[in-house]
Amino acid sequence: MIRFILVTVVSSLLASCATPPTVPLYNAKGVNLDGFKFLEVQKSTGLVDGSMYTGAYTKIYKFHYDVPKQNQFISILESEISSAGGVKSSVNGCRILVDFMNTYYESNSTHYNFNVSLEVACNDKDFKYLYTLDSRNLETSKEKWMHGPLNRRNRIEQKLLELILDDLQKTVDNA
Repeated sequence: MIRFILVTVVSSLLASCATPPTVPLYNAKGVNLDGFKFLEVQKSTGLVDGSMYTGAYTKIYKFHYDVPKQNQFISILESEISSAGGVKSSVNGCRILVDFMNTYYESNSTHYNFNVSLEVACNDKDFKYLYTLDSRNLETSKEKWMHGPLNRRNRIEQKLLELILDDLQKTVDNA
């Protein structure tokens, strides 16, 4: 009987550590950008940092939201703009700049903080949007126990993508 209880407890604990697979980023809200001409999306990188992991008194850089991860996000953003009806142009398009001003990875609680700005210049009008995101605010209490750093990064990237696409639609409507 004790073995059965022990096996049940251990398997429950191991099952709770299982991380659900990450979901590819996509235009979840179905934003429509028909006829929106844009130049190549530009990126700027500010501070990329993270906390010390107390278990080893060192930083775990592999989870930092560094330049290669930011470049991957920009390429996904460009493809989502195109799939939403936007047309990539070499001339006469809107200039888009995504500035990752500050990205921070908290290794002990495995959450992310992003401070990102979006600048869009269209038809002699400039639009600027600021985003402050914390992955802790994007999860339910149950998900906080189930998700690891990859899921949290995926969740915050999806939210950022949705916000940027929404604001690009507002820009198209106002430009």
